[in-house]
Amino acid sequence: MKITVAIQDLKDALSTSQATLGGANDITSHYLFSIEGEQVDVMSTDLPRLFSKVSLTGAQVEWPEVDEPEETDGETEEGEEEAVNTASFTVDGKRLMKAVSASSGVAVISYEDSQVTLSVEGGSLVFGSLDP
Repeated sequence: MKITVAIQDLKDALSTSQATLGGANDITSHYLFSIEGEQVDVMSTDLPRLFSKVSLTGAQVEWPEVDEPEETDGETEEGEEEAVNTASFTVDGKRLMKAVSASSGVAVISYEDSQVTLSVEGGSLVFGSLDP
């Protein structure tokens, strides 16, 4: 799964969410990216009382292609809802902020096999993701 977003939009979302980013050496020091369909939210928390959820404006989400199941009679079931793609991953807050602060242009954030890759004009960085 890939998220393409302008660096400035990413900086804005991370800066807003940084106010509630925890300082402990655990998941609270990570940003949580939550993706549902085309909606991307950046979340952070400093337990027990602070929490933020910021929409990542201007983000475009690209999902990997999945083989569709074969249709048996060409008809769909009544009331059947279309499945919505969802994903979530975490990224170390301080490392991500440093990388984004030193970048400009467009960023591509890829998530695959518990690894997050931030690709910008000058190169790319790989981050490990904690299981949210």
